[in-house]
Amino acid sequence: NDIMQQAGTFEKGQVLIFCTLVDPVLCDLMEQLAKTLGIRKINLMTDLLKSVGDWLGSSARGIPGDDMLGGPLRTQSVVNANFFKMAEAVQFVQQHISGLNKQDWPQADVVIVGLDRSGKEVVATYLGQLGIRAACLPISPEDPVPRELFLLPPEKVVVLSMELEALVQRRKNQLLELERRRAPSFFEGGYADRERIEFEAEFLSDLVRKNPEWRGPIDCTYRAVNECCSAVIRELRL
Repeated sequence: NDIMQQAGTFEKGQVLIFCTLVDPVLCDLMEQLAKTLGIRKINLMTDLLKSVGDWLGSSARGIPGDDMLGGPLRTQSVVNANFFKMAEAVQFVQQHISGLNKQDWPQADVVIVGLDRSGKEVVATYLGQLGIRAACLPISPEDPVPRELFLLPPEKVVVLSMELEALVQRRKNQLLELERRRAPSFFEGGYADRERIEFEAEFLSDLVRKNPEWRGPIDCTYRAVNECCSAVIRELRL
């Protein structure tokens, strides 16, 4: 108001006012006052915002102090947030495969359990790329089930399963691959035997029966990795 009053004391055409307004209401008010008082005004933000908006394919929202544009700049900030969430989840998966770092399980979005070679690690890695923090635990009759698993909310535990013959073949393939690479094998004798795997499967089934609030089992025999992940996400209701 003071500026406009002072401007009114000069003759028309002798005053030039520079402003930096973004609020459409204030811009219109300034335009009307300038015309009424017969003074010239230049809004430095008008052409600037238009040029930037044309370049980004967006438009200013007219809110002082805002992120200015609601298009790609805002999208980029969302992309960055999603990227860091994904990177953190992938790192979490890498640190929590095969039952490692059980003390961190409460921080996981899901703990995937199942027999060896049922696809737990691959599914967990894929989930990590979706920003979901997953941990894995192989189930075997020879190894005690960690007490930390039973301290979790049961809806966080998802069981993966696979048909017996498919699991037998996958374990045989793993042993053959180690042999071809002349790599040492640390698997116990009978690792790929049908009878042993059948015994392990019954042990897992009994564990699931005793914990009916766990999610699954999800049969991964004929599912692609992304389909298994979709099934896990549905079970978690994420």
